[in-house]
Amino acid sequence: MTFSPQQARVGAPAPTLAWPTRIDETRALAWLRKRQSGIEDARAQLYHHPMLAAAYEVRKRDESATAHAIVDLVGGRAYGAEPWDHITFVPIAEAKATARATNGATHAGGAGASGTVGSESPAAGTVTDPVRVLDDARAERAARDLVRSFLLRGRRLGAPGKLHPLREPFLFGKPNWWLTGTREDKPVEIILDGLTGRHYALRA
Repeated sequence: MTFSPQQARVGAPAPTLAWPTRIDETRALAWLRKRQSGIEDARAQLYHHPMLAAAYEVRKRDESATAHAIVDLVGGRAYGAEPWDHITFVPIAEAKATARATNGATHAGGAGASGTVGSESPAAGTVTDPVRVLDDARAERAARDLVRSFLLRGRRLGAPGKLHPLREPFLFGKPNWWLTGTREDKPVEIILDGLTGRHYALRA
């Protein structure tokens, strides 16, 4: 079985850098076991959702302000964001390799019937990164529209002003955990956001 949230393709490049996960595998599995008591064969696999980050300076007559937006390259929605200058992005290949190494170590250590982790196990299936739907131009328009909506509504940035890019927009992968297992002989599949801890239950 292959899990792939999106199959559409636009021919645009996939992200090569990842926002470091704030929720590691241990915490993700602990969250799953707490939420789904009695779960068996609990597994966690890391994947990265393609996003575009854009930063703008809003120049007004007497002052300026900055605005940051992140665009979901699969769903197309734009979100306001805090500055990410302090974030050290890591290569996606490195993030996945680290997750695989952790999975293998946990599996080799014998986590027990209710906590086995091993992304190479056929029973666990495989997880692939979603394929982006939006190209860069459409994603940047979504980011600009969001920032302009802030201005028009008078939120955060005050009266409208001229919008100028602070730097080139860049692609990144947002870490998510695909959590699987069985509970009372029924499959459990949950996506857990590796940054915010929000979740979406596919089957639970």
